[in-house]
Amino acid sequence: FSTVTGIQSLQESFSQLAAAMQSNQALQASMLVGRSVLAPGDKGALDANAPLSGAVDLPASTTELTLNVYDAGGQLVRRLPLGAQAAGLVQFSWDGITDRGERAAPGTYRVRAEALTADGQTGLQTLMKTRVESVSLGRAGEGLTLNLAGLGPVALADVKQIL
Repeated sequence: FSTVTGIQSLQESFSQLAAAMQSNQALQASMLVGRSVLAPGDKGALDANAPLSGAVDLPASTTELTLNVYDAGGQLVRRLPLGAQAAGLVQFSWDGITDRGERAAPGTYRVRAEALTADGQTGLQTLMKTRVESVSLGRAGEGLTLNLAGLGPVALADVKQIL
C-alpha cells in the first residue's frame, strides 16, 4: 500500500510541476505581445508607414535569389532580385513600390521566394516579420500559440526569431 501511495504522490508532484512550468511559459510568452517575430508564412501586411519585411531561410548558397510579391488578386506586383546569397537567413524588405514604379495600396500581399539551384528554380519558404497580438494557452500537452497580425495563430515552437 505504501508503494501505491508513493506512486500517487509522485504523479501529483509531476502534475503540479507541469502546471507550474506551463504557467511560467505562458508568462514568458505574454511578454512577446506587441513585439515582432519572424514566423513561417507567405502573407504580410504592407503599411502606409512601414515596409513589408521578412526573411528567407536559405538551405544552401545560391547564385540568384528572387522574391515575388503578389496582390490579393494573385497578380505579380513586384519582382525583387536579391542576387547571390550564402546559406542562412536572408533578410528582405519591400517598400511598396511596384514594378511600374507606383506606390502599392496598403494591405495584405503574398510573398514567394525562389532560388536558382542545380535543379533549376526552387521555391523556398518565407518567414514574415509580424507583430504578436496575443497568446493562447493550449490544452493539455498542446503548448502555446502566438496570434500574429496578418498570419493568424502560430505555435510558439515554429517562431524562427524574436526581433
